[in-house]
Amino acid sequence: MLSLPFFSVIYSNIVKMVCESDGQYTLDIGLLTDDALLHIFSYLNILDRSIAARVSRRWNCLAKQGELWRTVNLNNGIHTYSETSQSYFILSYQEAAILSLINNYLGPCLRQIHFHIPVTNKILRLLALRCPNLEMIDIQGDANKVDLSLLSCKLITIYLHLPLESVKRSPIGKFALFPLFRLENFYLQHGQVTDKLLCRLMQSYNLHSVAFEGCHWQLKPYKIALMSLCLPELTHLELISCQFPSYRFLNRLVHHVATKCTHLESFILIQPSSMDGAPADCSSLIIEICDQKNLRHLQLGGIHGLTVEAVVLMSHSLPNLTDIGFIHCHVTNDIMKEISHGFPNLISLDITGSKCLSNIGLKYLQKHAIEILKLESCGNLSCDVIVDTVLTLPKLHTLVLPDTTNYESCVEILTSKKPKLDILNAGLLNP
Repeated sequence: MLSLPFFSVIYSNIVKMVCESDGQYTLDIGLLTDDALLHIFSYLNILDRSIAARVSRRWNCLAKQGELWRTVNLNNGIHTYSETSQSYFILSYQEAAILSLINNYLGPCLRQIHFHIPVTNKILRLLALRCPNLEMIDIQGDANKVDLSLLSCKLITIYLHLPLESVKRSPIGKFALFPLFRLENFYLQHGQVTDKLLCRLMQSYNLHSVAFEGCHWQLKPYKIALMSLCLPELTHLELISCQFPSYRFLNRLVHHVATKCTHLESFILIQPSSMDGAPADCSSLIIEICDQKNLRHLQLGGIHGLTVEAVVLMSHSLPNLTDIGFIHCHVTNDIMKEISHGFPNLISLDITGSKCLSNIGLKYLQKHAIEILKLESCGNLSCDVIVDTVLTLPKLHTLVLPDTTNYESCVEILTSKKPKLDILNAGLLNP
């Protein structure tokens, strides 16, 4: 029988099954079956689970069950127990702490691991040895120093976060030795996108999702076709804050992807830049992407030049489009009219930063079947018009209000009229 004070320290609120005996709260651990304890342990973080493993041999055995370690998140570092201070402290970047965790707890059952802290080849080598069935890894490090070829070829998803200075050099390193036969999802933050990298991705015939964030594209113009040739099964492409040789290069890249990646359903392009300093043109990009008839999700951000004619072309060329995002693309009242009339099956609309949009433009959405509407930083909209429009949208369940709108009065009216509506304020989303 363990007393409640000891239980609260060691067990970290694992269960609340207590009984009263002689004026003192006690817990009989023997009442809990192995299945019950495993279920309880599944809700614990790494720290609490490691504490529970020190209670008894039975708990130690249960805490190391592989089913509890299918997904490991080390975003908050590794917690280690200090015998001298009798307390737990964080060793976020100590290699020994991570190696101890892998040795003591991780095994063939591990499928996903999130590091978000720098890793070493020693960690990857032990991880590959202990966890041969690893399918997803999310790591930080320098690909010129970290040997990704040490990892299992069974990986399906890779999230690779490189140091910011890596944008000045290629992220390949020993990545060139890495087998990618089963890879389905690839995300690269900071680094160079080269023909060598695309050739490595070409090894995977099942690659469905690719995302590049903060990357420099160093492809030669005549090798743009590699982007589409190596990704025949691509369904999602995301390019965020990337720098391209020129916007003519970007237009050709979008054209190749739209025409060759026949399964593409989602395309996101946010805040592109070019080395020649020329501005991107939203309408020309839309013209190129309109060759992709299967597109369902399109999001463009930080690109000027959106026109009514381009939106009309979208409505005729992209019949399956259900999710549109024009973020800081200067959506006008006329453009809003075409969006409302041209896309009757639209589910989600994000027009964040449309300062040219007025109350007249928003009224065009009345009685639409839209379900998600984001109006962040649309400063020319009045509370009355927002309320009147929202009340006519029968399927709307999520609304992001402009940060300049009288938030409290809008919420008060809308919650009384549509209690199931999830209302968010842009000022709260971006403090």
